[in-house]
Amino acid sequence: MNKLSSYALSLVLAGALVSCGDDNNNDPQPANQTASEKLMAKPWMITAATEKKGNNAAVDIYTSENACLKDNLYKFQAGNVLTLDEGKTKCLGTSPQTTTGQWSLSNNDQTLSGTITFTIAPGFSSEIELTGTIEELSATQLILVDTETVNGLATVTRTTFTAQ
Repeated sequence: MNKLSSYALSLVLAGALVSCGDDNNNDPQPANQTASEKLMAKPWMITAATEKKGNNAAVDIYTSENACLKDNLYKFQAGNVLTLDEGKTKCLGTSPQTTTGQWSLSNNDQTLSGTITFTIAPGFSSEIELTGTIEELSATQLILVDTETVNGLATVTRTTFTAQ
């Protein structure tokens, strides 16, 4: 009788060990996060961009960008503060490492608008706009699509950000 009890006990313990495996999934963020929470969870880096003019095929505009722009990090923060971190490679050595601006979501969290204005030289400033319709927003990827029409010609820019 002891052998049967020991055997039954070992089966129960083995079952308990198997069912107590690591429940850690690869996505540390809750599935029910809002768009704002997903944006603020991690810094974002542009990893791809295309531009489509009229009926022409989309053209890769990311690969021709300066290396100093490719390591920039965009941080969406509470209070609608948007921070640009220049990364390891600055385009201008005199530029500050970080510059702040504003961001917002609208249209039921389907439209993202962000603006950062920074001084290039005394009396000269430049503006970076992160504006468009959110095509995709997950814990790891953001795709923004912006359409501008000038003289009847629509230009669609699709920018892919990857969470860092």
